[in-house]
Amino acid sequence: MKSKYILLLYKQYCDSIGKEYDYLNITKDNNFVIWLYSLLKQTIDYSKYLSYLGVNLFNKTAIELNKGKYDSFGKESIMVVSPFAETLGCQNSEMIVIDNTPLVITEKSIFTPDYDLFLTHNPLNNCNINDLISLHNNGSNICIGVYGTTSDKDRKEKLKMLRNLSLELTNGIQFYYDTDNDNYYGCIKSERKIKEKYLTR
Repeated sequence: MKSKYILLLYKQYCDSIGKEYDYLNITKDNNFVIWLYSLLKQTIDYSKYLSYLGVNLFNKTAIELNKGKYDSFGKESIMVVSPFAETLGCQNSEMIVIDNTPLVITEKSIFTPDYDLFLTHNPLNNCNINDLISLHNNGSNICIGVYGTTSDKDRKEKLKMLRNLSLELTNGIQFYYDTDNDNYYGCIKSERKIKEKYLTR
């Protein structure tokens, strides 16, 4: 799974700089390593942005889906449910939703998580997105985000993806978009009885 995780990140890197994706180029692309370490910092900055929006990531009540070493908020602050959790020294796992009930599946167990928030950001693939929509529409809290630099070639596409997702959600979703220096942050998150709002600094 570690190699699949790195290749998915390489695809994101190629999309962000407007380069055609070819996994065979990864060994020759030194800028990818630089991008990975900038992704670490951007992820920290995005977690601060969520805190600014009132999302509490540090009280063990949130589940982060499908993230790994370079784009996770960290196992110390959040429960990571991911097929790439081994890159963080955790057990690989996945979440599925059956009859509006989330189930976490590991190699040794299946359990229903008792958590207040389900989130992901810069999705590596569409895995769990439909599950998150279903959870929100049935009363659970979700947060789906995107972030990067304002010069990223795929910025508009990622924001469009968020807006399109917001149309599939019932009432109680709020859309945020903000920029800070050369970075941008956007997310949709559950906020019952509150309509769409835009932030700028």
